[in-house]
Amino acid sequence: MPIIGIIDSSKTNSLATDFFESIVSYNATTSTTSTVISNIPQVYKHLRVVISIAGNGNSNNLSIRPNSDITSNNYIIHRTYGSGTSNYAYTYNNVGGWFYNYTNSGVLKVASIVDIYEYSRNDIWKNYHSIGGNNSANVWNESGMWRSTAPITSLEITFQGTTGTRISVYGVK
Repeated sequence: MPIIGIIDSSKTNSLATDFFESIVSYNATTSTTSTVISNIPQVYKHLRVVISIAGNGNSNNLSIRPNSDITSNNYIIHRTYGSGTSNYAYTYNNVGGWFYNYTNSGVLKVASIVDIYEYSRNDIWKNYHSIGGNNSANVWNESGMWRSTAPITSLEITFQGTTGTRISVYGVK
């Protein structure tokens, strides 16, 4: 019997498993700077990438390149950013990838959720939205696009991480 006021409480599956399916998880076992998530199935509507970086304390950036495309004029990013004491808004053109700057030396933890919309379509540019933060009280909210109509079949993700870095990719129905 359903519980009134609870969404689909008579279902045995959780809402998360009804909408998200795990595609792959990457767990760093040593210090590393990149990984390529390849052979992304083309059966979902959207992708969600969940990133948790155990940083090495050096200045660095997290970047994502669909299909390992390094063509800089294929990317545009809009970002709002706060550092705990200041806030900023930026637009980046021609940057060579979607990226999330966490360049403060000593940053040890970074978390980000990236949603990529309509990734498998071959008739539109790909859009994304990301939120994230780090252990230096920096937070960001950003959106952007990859100016390509090619379906996304792989994601090249670069970062400076250590053991404990985890990247998970989910298909969204």
